[in-house]
Amino acid sequence: MKRLIFREYGKWESEGLHAIVILEEDDVYKDYFIGSTWANPYKPSDKNLKTNQAYASIAEGKYLCRFSMTAHNGKPGFDLSTLGGKFNKAIPTTAPNPNQGGLSFATNVDIHEAYSDTWRGSAACLTIDKYCWQRLIDYWKEGEVGEVVLERIKPKTKTS
Repeated sequence: MKRLIFREYGKWESEGLHAIVILEEDDVYKDYFIGSTWANPYKPSDKNLKTNQAYASIAEGKYLCRFSMTAHNGKPGFDLSTLGGKFNKAIPTTAPNPNQGGLSFATNVDIHEAYSDTWRGSAACLTIDKYCWQRLIDYWKEGEVGEVVLERIKPKTKTS
């Protein structure tokens, strides 16, 4: 089984993509990509709505993904599911989701191509840099299921 390991080094409020995404197959390293585990840092229609006031970001953990050429709004992507759940249903979030009445989940969460180097184009989805995207999806077959591991690395603090 293929596994995508998202190791996020950035902060939600930072624009851009700050995650290293490792592709393994049967526990063997295959490739790596640049991506993000965070939703957009603000709402474009109201830039005063920032991070969790505007969107949800999914919680750290393990998930399943399923590749499809039409998964993300008719374009290639990966639908997400909890390990025991159904694809496109409730995925736990880091905070209450303003788009789900303040409940701590998101639906229709995908992995998809980021809009640009500085704008993720995500309301809860995980994104992959547009320059890496084709290389990533070339590894997958239609309907193939894999595992996703999401980790957010906290910076080490200096001790005096």
